Order: sequence, then C-alpha cells, then structure tokens
Amino acid sequence: MTIRLKAGGMRMLGRFLQYVLPPVALVVAARADTFVTAYLAFALVGVLTSLSAHREGRLLILATTGYLLVALLNISTWRGRIEPPTVAMYAAALYALHLPFLLLPRRRRLAIAPLRPKAVVRIALVGHFALALGAVCVVYATRGIIVLHQELRFGLPPALLYLASSTLPIAVVAPFFFPDTKHAWMLASVAMLPALLLGVRGTPVVAAFGFVLGRLYVRPMMPTKTTLTKTKALVLLGLVGLSVIALGFHIRRTANPDLETPERLARLYFDDPDEWWVLPVMPLYLGVRETVGLTNAIISNRITNDVNESPLFFADLFTVLPGEQLDAGQSMGRVFGSTDGGGLTPGLLGGLYIDYGVAALGGFFIIGAMLAALARCASFYCRCVPLYILALTQAIHLFHRGFLKPEYFTSLAIAGFYVLLATRTAGAQRSAPPVPR
Repeated sequence: MTIRLKAGGMRMLGRFLQYVLPPVALVVAARADTFVTAYLAFALVGVLTSLSAHREGRLLILATTGYLLVALLNISTWRGRIEPPTVAMYAAALYALHLPFLLLPRRRRLAIAPLRPKAVVRIALVGHFALALGAVCVVYATRGIIVLHQELRFGLPPALLYLASSTLPIAVVAPFFFPDTKHAWMLASVAMLPALLLGVRGTPVVAAFGFVLGRLYVRPMMPTKTTLTKTKALVLLGLVGLSVIALGFHIRRTANPDLETPERLARLYFDDPDEWWVLPVMPLYLGVRETVGLTNAIISNRITNDVNESPLFFADLFTVLPGEQLDAGQSMGRVFGSTDGGGLTPGLLGGLYIDYGVAALGGFFIIGAMLAALARCASFYCRCVPLYILALTQAIHLFHRGFLKPEYFTSLAIAGFYVLLATRTAGAQRSAPPVPR
C-alpha cells in the first residue's frame, strides 16, 4: 500500500511539473520587469519540458533550449540588449514547439536493421558525389578558391550551390547503410565535403549531428567494436562543430579587410573583452546572438516586412521560379542593413513574427506537431527513422535560420530515395520487433 501511494505521488508530481509549472513560468516571464526574472522563467520552461518530454522529442527540446540559453545572455551589446518581452516570446514559442511532443504517447523503440546497400545503390552514390564535386570544380574555376576567400560564396549560382549541398542527406543515412564505424564515417565525410569546399558551415555541422544521432540509434543492434558512447559522441560532435564554425569565422574575418577582426569585435561589443574566454566563444556566441538580436529588434521596434511581397518565412521557396526574386536573407539584410552583400537570419521566431506577429506561436506548434507525427511513424516503421532524424536536424537548422528553404524538402526526398532504393534492392523488411530491454 505504501509503495502504491509513493508511486501515485510521484505520478502526480510528474504531471504537475509537466503540465502545470511550465504555464506558470510562462506567465511569470510575460509579466517580468527585469531581464534576469524573464531569463530564469525561460530556463525553467526549457528544463521542465526537457525532463518530461517524450524520448524522441527530447533532443529537439535540449538543442533549442541550450541554443537560446546561450544566445539570450546579455554579455555583449552585439545586436543590442535583449529585452524581457523578447525573452517571454521565446519562452512561449519554445513551449508551443515542444507541446506536441509532451502529448505524444510513449512507445518502445524499434530495432534498426541495416539497409546493406547493393551495387545499384553504390553506383547511385558514386554518380551523385561526382555531380556534386563537379559543381565545386565549376565554382572554383569561375569564382576562385571559396574555402580561403569566403566572401566569394555570396552570389553563387543557386543551382551549383544546391547541387554541391545535395549530398548532405547521405551523411544522415550513412549509419543505416554501414554497421561498422569506419565505412560509415567515410561515407559521411565524403557527403559533407562538397558543401564544406564552398564555404558552407552550418548545414554540414547539422548533417554531422544527424550522422551521430543515426549512429546512436543503430549502435545497440549492430555488432561493432567501437567504444563510442552517447556522451563521447556528443562531446566529439560538439568539438568538431565548434571547430568548423570557429575556423570559418576567423578565416572570413582575417581575409576580408571590410570586416572587423575578432579582437576588434571583442573591444567593441563585449562587456569584458580581456577575459580569456571571449575569443574562443565568440564565433558560436555571435552566430546565435545575431538571430536573437534581430528578433529582439523586430519585436521591440515592431518592424514589419515592407521589402518583399511574399512572407519572408516562405520567400526562399519562390526563388526557384523563373526570373529574379529577392530571397529572405537578402530581404532581411535590406531591412536592417548588412555588410559584404550578405543576408541576415533572424531565427524562426523573427522569421515568423515579422509577418505574422503573435500568431507566429501557431507556426511553432504546427512544426512541432509535424515532427511529433513523424516521430510516431518512426516508432512503428524503422525505415522512417532516418527520415525522422533528418527532419529533426532540419528543424534545428530552421530554428536557427528562420526561413523555409527548398533544400529541406529536397533533402527529405533524397534521403527517402536512397532508403527506398536500398530497401527494395536488399529486400529488407518493413519493420522489426521492439528492442528487448
């Protein structure tokens, strides 16, 4: 009897922390007069939803919460100081994005059977890589060495850029093709190479993130000799991702005389420029801070989209049509002003808020519901797992960028093509029994 009472009490406490306390924290954030109060209320919302979320959605919650915990810090004046109303809007948007996962029924994870690509799949991969590297060669022959002069990547022909980046979804599928770590890493590295050679940093890091997630999914069912644990994998991914971002940041600002050097940026914007941690964290912090700073300006100054006839969230989808259309990043650059002809990215909240106002919260809920539905599908059919992982990583990238890109749809189509081709040629089963505990 005592055990039952304790179990019932724990369930009631869990439901209180899951369904009651986060809305209370949202009210506190909305009524906060100081940044510290709003920030602590936001952190409470993120932590509570992370602890109580469905396993398949916990990663999205942790990634977006961690992203904003860093970006919202007022340790610099880069893009201004973040105001409490902006923090409250982020807390509400975060909860709307995560709410569908909180309501998702729990289910045991399926066993993941390897796809074992046959000759036809390998031929398709080789042909795909050849086309992507060919696009890189054309760009290098006509524009120069992009990886050393990153300002040259602005204004690249979209067709060549899309073709070079089209191999990135293969990195997410790689763990499901090869159970051994060596071949999976090789395939993923080749898949990310064309985009890296064109100076693209964010999407290859997201692809690497998806690759590690895939390895963590398949590892319990694959007989490998690797000692890669979940903690080691995430730490390794973090170090590699930070290295790629930092290297591109310093190369671009060192090679371009029109941009401020990192040392100069520290003096201009950071509260404590002489601290040892400023230069190491600057590439990551400024990258995520810009999105939050732009969103803060949009909300605080009530900025609206008056430069593009299309809503900026959907503007990039119209760039594939004939004629010259202004993309979302360039439109945002015209609104705020940008250096070097580049575009600006306000993050998902800013990208929706500039056209839809408070109704942007509905967009967060819709995106969360779509991901939750795909997660539910992946819990029944193991062949949907690579697509869910890819969609999850694309959602994290969308959260940072703020504008819907055609590549999000083409990436899912490419990954689905290879999964379907490997399944058909290998005669793989549609699903597998639950993993025994």
